[in-house]
Amino acid sequence: MSNPLSPPTRPASPASPPRPIWSASLVALVLCSAVLMPLAVIGSLVFMSHQQDQTALRGDMRRAETTLSLSRDNFTTNLIDYTTWDEAYRRLVLQLDRDWFDDSMGPGTYGTALHQDIVLLDAAGLPLRGALAGQVAAWSPRQRYGAAFARLHDEVAARGLSSHAAASYQWRNERLELLAVARVQPKTTGLSGPQDPARYLVMVRYLTPAVLASLATGVDLRELRAVPPGQGGAFSAAVKDDQGRTI
Repeated sequence: MSNPLSPPTRPASPASPPRPIWSASLVALVLCSAVLMPLAVIGSLVFMSHQQDQTALRGDMRRAETTLSLSRDNFTTNLIDYTTWDEAYRRLVLQLDRDWFDDSMGPGTYGTALHQDIVLLDAAGLPLRGALAGQVAAWSPRQRYGAAFARLHDEVAARGLSSHAAASYQWRNERLELLAVARVQPKTTGLSGPQDPARYLVMVRYLTPAVLASLATGVDLRELRAVPPGQGGAFSAAVKDDQGRTI
């Protein structure tokens, strides 16, 4: 039996919902994402652009090295055309026609041939006739290039009468030069005799800024410059001499 004096029982109040304590953190996270996401995208684009630049520079290096190699090969082929020639053998080995040399290889070809300097040597390497920048001069490649010339000369001499030319890049007087040596020989078999003297032709090409620019244009390079040894950057193409040493 209920107590008439007891107050009526009140129904229990419903529990209050929990406060979303994580809402502030979520808002902060969204705001940070909104700020950091564009920065991350920009950083990725910058990194990708840098990588593309590095790849392009490495490609330019390879093309520059290939261009210099082809330039050397073309120059030696040009020298062989001069030295493996019946008329040159008659005029420069069986006799010594200085006027013919001047007209066909020396000053008479300056400005139209690949070489700037040229000299005809005897078997001992002494100059018989030559030209420097279009002017008659019997200059000595041994005095100018020293051991570098001696190595090329010895390489060619060891091969006897063969269509072979030896070449090497050299750095001289703040300029890159291409030095090449070949023996004068007939193209026709039987024209030479065992008593014929050995004669050697030496050619030099100056890799001037104009020449390098022309080479760069031929392979779609933006620029090709020769810098002194030790001054090239990380993405400079190494120029090597006949011994494989960087010059």
